[in-house]
Amino acid sequence: EYQYTVELVLAKREARVARKGIIVEYAVKWDEWDQTPDMTWEPPENLSNAKEEVVKFERRVAAMPSRDAFSGPTASSACCYATCCKVADRADVETSQCFVCAKMVHSACATQHLFLEPFIQKLDSANICFDCALLVAMVEKRTPFGIAGARLMFEPYYLQLRGVAALTEPSPFALGAFIATGSLKLVEAATTTARSATAGAKCAKCKSAAGELRACSFCKGGIYHDTPACLGEQRGPEASFKHKSFPWCCPKCFQKGKAALSKHLAAPAPAPTKRRGR
Repeated sequence: EYQYTVELVLAKREARVARKGIIVEYAVKWDEWDQTPDMTWEPPENLSNAKEEVVKFERRVAAMPSRDAFSGPTASSACCYATCCKVADRADVETSQCFVCAKMVHSACATQHLFLEPFIQKLDSANICFDCALLVAMVEKRTPFGIAGARLMFEPYYLQLRGVAALTEPSPFALGAFIATGSLKLVEAATTTARSATAGAKCAKCKSAAGELRACSFCKGGIYHDTPACLGEQRGPEASFKHKSFPWCCPKCFQKGKAALSKHLAAPAPAPTKRRGR
């Protein structure tokens, strides 16, 4: 008889079961079962042989930082993990630039953060800030079941956002929130960077085909010149034009993402779902 082994617990939800009321279920990635339909929701009694993985999951959830964690007092080294810094009292530990957005980080802050544990070793470098780590993990599909799995794992972090007014540019946090909540979707599933404009394409702002054009990662018509005149304040951080896994978001998609995210945040919590077995 085949023995199912739990590789990773991704998320937790409440489910309504006939004659049992509301129970807790865990989203499970089974070892050697790698396709999204292979994921199942299991009650605790079905995971009696995987208590260690359940405990690891609960610890990861408990370690999820608040939205204020990275805006609090920073360590003397100015590590951007701020109140989550793991080596704030170690003057001998040097900081390096986040390999995506160039903020200053201790690599130990990423490798030792429980919330990042399931995928941090799969990224190109441990010199990465928290929000860039989540964004790159989603875009590069470094989590089980790709973006579908990442949404289950990361959405609770983004849902701490109280409103979208604070999202003034397509930052790593903003883009991560759009993707994790389904507010925006990448134009091509295989895309891991801003797309190059096709021959003959014209800037959506000035209508000219001359010069270098940048194509949005979230729509087919968002093509702009990388200039203040055409992009204004919605150009986005420099990383969106340099790093291979930082999607570029055009001004229209940024506003569309904010509107969809605002609606998502305002929606009432979903009712417990009906349980489905394997």
